[in-house]
Amino acid sequence: MITAKSIADIVALAFSIGASALWVVSWRVKVPSIGPGLEELDKVTDYAKALSVQSKWNSFAALCTALALGAQIVAKALEMLASHL
Repeated sequence: MITAKSIADIVALAFSIGASALWVVSWRVKVPSIGPGLEELDKVTDYAKALSVQSKWNSFAALCTALALGAQIVAKALEMLASHL
C-alpha cells in the first residue's frame, strides 16, 4: 500500500542519491595545479573557472541534501501523525 510516508521516503532517497551523484560530478572537475612563480599567472583564470564550476555542483549537492532531510522530516511527521489517529 502506498502511503504519504512511503512517498516521502522515496523522495528522500531520490534526493540523497542525487546529492551523491552531484558530489561525484564536483569531484571530477579538473582543477589545474598552480605552482609559485610569475610564469603561472596565465593559469589563474583557468583555476578560478574550475573552482567556480566545482562550487556550482557542490551547491546543487547541498540543496539536494537539504531537500532529502526535509523529506525525511515530513516522513517522520506523517508517521507520528498516523500513530496518533
